[in-house]
Amino acid sequence: MMERLRKWMFSLQGKFILVASFCIFVFTLTGSLIIISREGKLYRQDFINQAKVLSEISRLMLTNVMVYNDLGMMDKQDVIDYFDYYIVNLMEQDKRIKYVAVIDDKGNILAHSNIAEFGHFCKDEHTIKTLSTLSTTIVESRFKNEPVINIAAPLNISTKNWGALRIGLSTKEIQESINS
Repeated sequence: MMERLRKWMFSLQGKFILVASFCIFVFTLTGSLIIISREGKLYRQDFINQAKVLSEISRLMLTNVMVYNDLGMMDKQDVIDYFDYYIVNLMEQDKRIKYVAVIDDKGNILAHSNIAEFGHFCKDEHTIKTLSTLSTTIVESRFKNEPVINIAAPLNISTKNWGALRIGLSTKEIQESINS
């Protein structure tokens, strides 16, 4: 039996079948890895798009509050109370959110999901960049040893700037989904 198998493996037909099988295996494996990699990138991009939408909706809501404050329809304490309420409600609605901060145009924290941060100066370089450039920045970082997408969006209308919004969304679930 072993002798027949050895003869077959070294015959032209056996060599052809072995080489063809190996090539099929390599091409299938390569194609599968490419597809899995592409799907992971698409899944991650979808998450980033969701984060952008969340930050844009929040940015518009909070900018309106700042306009109301400028028009005298709300006083400073009403604005801070609204920010606190908005942050608590937002974090209850989406468990992926690890932190939310509202920063004024000078870099002072007006509201934060961690009450101990209230009144401090914001040290996040991406948020400071957002305050000066009036453009949204999205970076990956870590928060309490967990991977997050950090979004800093300006609270502005045209060139009028009231500050920035900073949201950290955990990427732990998507990473686990991609890995599985």
